[in-house]
Amino acid sequence: MCDKAKQYDRAFGHAIVANQLKNAWHDYNANAREMSRLKFVYSASATASLPRSGVRSELPVFIVGMPRSGTSLLEQILSCHSRVHARGETLDVRNLTEGIPYYPDGVRHLTQEKLDALAGAYVQRLRDMAPSATRVTDKMPGNYRHLGFINQIFPGARILHCQRDPRDVCLSNYFTEFTIGHHHTYNLESLAQVYKEYQELMAHWKSILSIPILDVRYEELVADPRTWVEKILEFCGLEWEDACLDFHKSKRQVVTASYDQVRRPLYKGSVARWKNYARHLEPVSRILGLSDDP
Repeated sequence: MCDKAKQYDRAFGHAIVANQLKNAWHDYNANAREMSRLKFVYSASATASLPRSGVRSELPVFIVGMPRSGTSLLEQILSCHSRVHARGETLDVRNLTEGIPYYPDGVRHLTQEKLDALAGAYVQRLRDMAPSATRVTDKMPGNYRHLGFINQIFPGARILHCQRDPRDVCLSNYFTEFTIGHHHTYNLESLAQVYKEYQELMAHWKSILSIPILDVRYEELVADPRTWVEKILEFCGLEWEDACLDFHKSKRQVVTASYDQVRRPLYKGSVARWKNYARHLEPVSRILGLSDDP
């Protein structure tokens, strides 16, 4: 209410109290070790020698990024295409990795036969679920951590990477109470540190992986939706359909924190929202090396 009334200092003061009341604890060092391990296991030389599945299905499309970066919006747009089945956030990839002993180190011991079996079963399940679809989306944002594994098991898949000004991402996360997990979002320094690790991991993936990745900037999408929807559909190998621009009319159920935003036409009100809170976002700007001058 304070934010809508443009009482930004009061709004942020309430956000501080609310986040402190969560009493959440985040182990940043554990997160940093996990990111480092992924980059080590999937180094450029190691990735080149790891086996890859021979199942080259183009059915899977993975939408990744940080929470509140536009993943729900992007999937809602794609869901309006007649050839796309949108599944929302699933634990499928995480469940696959949890079946690999000592992941990520255990990927070194996967055979092509094992990868083919896992990929084949997964793709068949998607076909059974949506027989008429030529693309099936999974918009679990945190799958950005597993792009090395996705590159191995689904070499025909596509990755849509949602990007947004990191200050807007961190602010939106800080103002959101998630139903489960995301303990780092209740502290600005933890938010910024996790964001920095995410940026570095994505830069690593882009430098070594052969799987196609399209960066979709939220600010550019809302400024020029037709151009960007055309790019997204072309990247996914889909023909143009006008319905994708009318995504807000869809009756599809959305259960993420963005359920309200995807019911409205594209709007620019959330672009550069961070400027209203620049003074309060100093830890984010400092850790990420950004200018906080609005």
